[in-house]
Amino acid sequence: VPSANNGLPDRVDYGRNPFIGHTLATAYGTYKFQLTDKLHAQVQTSYSFYEVDEQSKFVDIFTDFSDGFKYEKGERYQIEPHLTLELDKHAFTAGLNFEYFSSIPFTADLTAPYHPDKSPSGQSIFYPGTQNRLPVRFFDIDYYNVGGLIQAQSQWNSKFSSTVG
Repeated sequence: VPSANNGLPDRVDYGRNPFIGHTLATAYGTYKFQLTDKLHAQVQTSYSFYEVDEQSKFVDIFTDFSDGFKYEKGERYQIEPHLTLELDKHAFTAGLNFEYFSSIPFTADLTAPYHPDKSPSGQSIFYPGTQNRLPVRFFDIDYYNVGGLIQAQSQWNSKFSSTVG
């Protein structure tokens, strides 16, 4: 992807081959099974990964027409088990949700490529124009979400149903 889609020629040096490369992967799965005649379960899982290629570069007015680099990475793991009890015209569902996120947010302009094999604190990259005195601060964020749900669905007749959760 060109790294300066709307850049004017006097602001971007297209002759130095600026580009942004991305990796994006997603996996998703669902497993359903019956526990009894009226009780069934489902487990959904997903994984996603996103990364900006560490060799992605731009050459523009913001870097004084020197090579500039960016980096970003994110991962998400999720599992969501549900139990559903079906009784005649009613269904009751209960479930949980667990998510884990790991992220290195989109960086400031970098004077050298980010090295994914090193920790964020071990990069030794400095802000442009600081004569290697002000190191770029990278953020490495890990967090999680936990949630639960309960739901009741009823089919009172052929024309009226309700869902409460």
